[in-house]
Amino acid sequence: MAFDSFPRLLQDLTGNHGLLRESLDGLILGGATAMNLAVVDGVDILAERAERRAIIVLSDGYDTTQTVSVDQAVDYARRLDVRVYTIGIFGVEGGDLRGRRSFDSFNPGEDALEAF
Repeated sequence: MAFDSFPRLLQDLTGNHGLLRESLDGLILGGATAMNLAVVDGVDILAERAERRAIIVLSDGYDTTQTVSVDQAVDYARRLDVRVYTIGIFGVEGGDLRGRRSFDSFNPGEDALEAF
């Protein structure tokens, strides 16, 4: 599943690495970030499966659509016994990119990922 302005399923569940790679190679993202809704949609897909269920989220943690709150997504995953693992993708501070001094700042995206 990929998400930008809305989540979309790129490939049905499969163990075929070639199909997965092909789906990821064709990935084009843009727009907003509907991360929490993507987690809920992923939980829905996995909820009916009997085997161990887990979602891995790669994101900066900023859900810009706020269709679903992070608390709602976390609670939903817990209720349906789907584990959510997160990998935060964070860049350098903007000041560093421009050669200026920068200071540590509060990162709500990181906090959102830690909530899972």
